[in-house]
Amino acid sequence: MYRHPATGKDSDPDKKFFMKLYVARHGQTIWNAQNKVCGITDVELTDKGIEQAEKLVSILPEDIDVIISSPLRRTPYRTKLWDIRRC
Repeated sequence: MYRHPATGKDSDPDKKFFMKLYVARHGQTIWNAQNKVCGITDVELTDKGIEQAEKLVSILPEDIDVIISSPLRRTPYRTKLWDIRRC
């Protein structure tokens, strides 16, 4: 048997394992709106950035096993929205 890396469930080793990877950036920040690059500076999302994050969460499939996110304020907002959606 083979243990699925994300779910920890056993599966048949003869079956192929496929993974989909979704990559997304944060929504618009205050600095992005001013044509500044944020880098690792911890700046907030604008109202537009929050709307972009909400839209992203609304179109993602519900069967995502793992979300990896930066600890900066502009990125966890998406994962919090995702958690709320899955409840």
